[in-house]
Formats: sequence, C-alpha cells, structure tokens
Amino acid sequence: GGLLDTNLIEGAEGARTSGISFVFNFDNRDNIFSPVKGNYLVFKAGFSSRSFGATYSYNSYLIDLRKYFLIGKKFTLASQIYSKFNFGEVPFQSKAWYGGAELGRGYFKGRYMENCYLLLQLEFRYRVLNRLYINGFANFGDVAELPRKLFQYPKFSYGGGLRFKLSKKSPTLIRMDLG
Repeated sequence: GGLLDTNLIEGAEGARTSGISFVFNFDNRDNIFSPVKGNYLVFKAGFSSRSFGATYSYNSYLIDLRKYFLIGKKFTLASQIYSKFNFGEVPFQSKAWYGGAELGRGYFKGRYMENCYLLLQLEFRYRVLNRLYINGFANFGDVAELPRKLFQYPKFSYGGGLRFKLSKKSPTLIRMDLG
C-alpha cells in the first residue's frame, strides 16, 4: 500500500544492474579503520546497461575525498567530501542514499534518496586518555534529482561521541555517536 506499490518508481518491481565500472583508488592513511593522518581518494565511473543484461540503463559517478590531519599529539581533524551522481534510468536500489553511520550521521540511512548526492563532513577527535577519545562532528549535504538542484533543501547535522581503543597495540577503536 506504499509508494513502491504504485509502480511509478523505477525498480519497484525489482532491478538487475549489470555493466562495467572503472575505479581509481589512492590510500596512504596510517590505519584504514582509525586513521590519524593521510589521504583516501576514490573516483569511480560505472555504466549499467541493458546491453549487459541490466533492467535499467544509467551511468553513475562517485567521488570520495578524505583527508586526516594530526594536530599536536592529541587532536585529529578528519574531513570528507563525498559525491554520487547518477544519470539515466536509475532504479531506487542504486540511487544515492543520504544518512547512516558513515555518511550523513544524524539521519537514518536512506532517509533521503535521489539521483545526486553531495556531502561535506568534518570530525574533530581528542584523545582524553591513552585509550579513550571524544569527538565532535558536523555534516552538510543534500540529495537532488539533478546536480543544479542540490542545496535547495540542505541537510545539516552535528553530534559527538566516544571512541575506545580495544588494545594498546592496535589502533582499532569502538565508537558510539549521537547525532
């Protein structure tokens, strides 16, 4: 009885994506799970086509740029610019989903879905004790049908949390955020 039952949404009856993608990835972070310094860059271009057996033909472009700064001995600044742009007949399963634990914290994953997505996130981390950290974050972004319509209704959230280092020898952290 919901929106998907109207069959007006591409992918409501199911979707199969099949095509080819090209990915460029650069990663020089000091740790992939809990980085303190370094860069992470991803550029991806994907092409789903009926020629490859897909139910919908569309193009998808993703850019994920992250930079981590160690400031002194106890402060880390993490920054991220994330974008996803889809063009063509995009089923809802492949649309850009705003929100979740990684992108757009403070909103439920998929709270907003559309073809285009642009997000800026900043996180400030402070080591209180050897294995205990506190953090604050803010993000600003939007989803829209077309790139030119981004930020007509921007979404902003902020919050904070705790990080706990499981082992003195491993930089892996357990995190809890409230946004």
